[in-house]
Amino acid sequence: MWHPAVSMYDVYSPEPGWSPEGEARETLEDATAKAFGDMVPDRLSASMWKGRTAQTLIEVSAGSELLILGSRGHGGFAGLMLGSVSAACDAHARCPVLIIHHGQPDPK
Repeated sequence: MWHPAVSMYDVYSPEPGWSPEGEARETLEDATAKAFGDMVPDRLSASMWKGRTAQTLIEVSAGSELLILGSRGHGGFAGLMLGSVSAACDAHARCPVLIIHHGQPDPK
């Protein structure tokens, strides 16, 4: 997920040929391969959207069975708290939400 900068002070100039959509697609493909390897479940639906993260995830949750989010935990007490996107989705999503904290053991 990505959205264009809206600050008049944003002077960032990306490298030629780089696109946020291309990088998001590569990140999605890498994460899917890391999670499932060659055994991607038939029911898995992986998508990319352009927009503000929390707002967009809440909107698309209306047609979803489950919204899975990672948490950027910072360790210690801070790691137990939710970030702004996770908290907004947990409060407003229209489907069940699973939030996986960094360092949490794999469920078996």
